[in-house]
Amino acid sequence: MAEKSEFFSSFVDIEKRPRFSSECEINPENFKALVGEYRLDEDVICQVKGHKGICHQKHRAGWLGVTNDGFEVLIGGHCARNYFKADKSFALERKRVRKEIDRKIALYKLEEYRKNTLSISDELSGLRQEIIDTRVKLDQIHKLFPNAVLSFIENAQKTKNWELKIDVQEGYSDNGEAKWVSGSLGKRKTLPYSYEVFGLMNNVKTLSETFNEACQVNPDDIKTPKLKRIIEILNEKEELKKTSSALHRDVFAFVDPRNLEPLIYACDDYEEEFLAAKAIMAITGAKVSSEGHINLRLRRIKERIEKQFDGKFVRKNQIAERFQRRNAFMG
Repeated sequence: MAEKSEFFSSFVDIEKRPRFSSECEINPENFKALVGEYRLDEDVICQVKGHKGICHQKHRAGWLGVTNDGFEVLIGGHCARNYFKADKSFALERKRVRKEIDRKIALYKLEEYRKNTLSISDELSGLRQEIIDTRVKLDQIHKLFPNAVLSFIENAQKTKNWELKIDVQEGYSDNGEAKWVSGSLGKRKTLPYSYEVFGLMNNVKTLSETFNEACQVNPDDIKTPKLKRIIEILNEKEELKKTSSALHRDVFAFVDPRNLEPLIYACDDYEEEFLAAKAIMAITGAKVSSEGHINLRLRRIKERIEKQFDGKFVRKNQIAERFQRRNAFMG
């Protein structure tokens, strides 16, 4: 399919055309056809003749038209709408030009993608592997941690509040009961939702399938709307890479041992603490040889955290939870 319409981004390319004339004028009566469309970085002068004479309005976007005498002149976008909107010949020409330019641009981009088949194939392979690594690590989190930790994560995702509150023992009251005050272990790193990763996987699958089609298809056999859709999908590659990189970064930041270890204080009892410590060791690649090994890791985690509070006992937050439940009940 031959495409004769032109798209201009520089006035120099228009000015050097042999039939272009800056002295001629154009109106619906002497309009013959359109050469193409222009969108420039510099101002040019409109050559449309209206009721009050030649427009001469400065503009940067419009159409390169042809008069009945064969001269090429500038039709500013504003005048095209005001003086040519009722002209059927101009409307048909504009539709033709837009369609041909769209196809020409799409064909050019398709060829650029096909020229870089090997490098793009490597990019897509690396992108798929990065997403798989992200999904596997995310799956570990959801499969290995006990329900109490998963509940903390789910609530934090919903509320966007990743602060892990705790209770710290501050001595004893006169009747011998332990006195507890609210404390905090700071904010945990944020963890993306699973659906974000699965959605990205589907989008990258579509991208890969579309790229394979683009490399094999005969461009002459594709109609312009489908060709444009192929290019739109291929143009998403860089954005998908950024999204994948961000998800991968967030998931692997979350599984840093320093971020995971305080999560034992989201647990309700020793059994869940044990499972949380076991999960931390598995997720971070630490060797798990026996229950004693897990208990040792759990004890050391508690010792490190209690050291932050001058060796005082630390437990899962109960004070703030009771306060929240009371407020919810009263509300």
